[in-house]
Amino acid sequence: MEETLSYINGKLKGKYSVDVKKGLLLLTSYKDEVKMMDETSLITDLNPVIIYSVEEKSLILKCVDGDKCVQREQYLVKEKNYISRIKIVTPEDEKSVKGLQKAFLHLVKLVQEPKYKSAEPFE
Repeated sequence: MEETLSYINGKLKGKYSVDVKKGLLLLTSYKDEVKMMDETSLITDLNPVIIYSVEEKSLILKCVDGDKCVQREQYLVKEKNYISRIKIVTPEDEKSVKGLQKAFLHLVKLVQEPKYKSAEPFE
């Protein structure tokens, strides 16, 4: 898990910070080093299919069955609500996109499937 988080955070450095604590995925968004938003979800509530949206240039982690499993707290507008997906804007290069997609899938499977193991590199 630590190596997966290091890889993800290295690729998303400056824009996002990702952590996992007690089965929760914690995603913090930054703009110009200012904390903009926190998104939190139980990893068991996320669909293990990680989608890349070409239009949004983002990885999409959806909630199982379209439920609103993600708590979003925005700091500038001081708003908290629940949504049905996490959107992570990715670097432009295809190698990074595919590596991040594999890394997030690995992260989700590590929590959802206790016996899951993989040594396959992300890139």
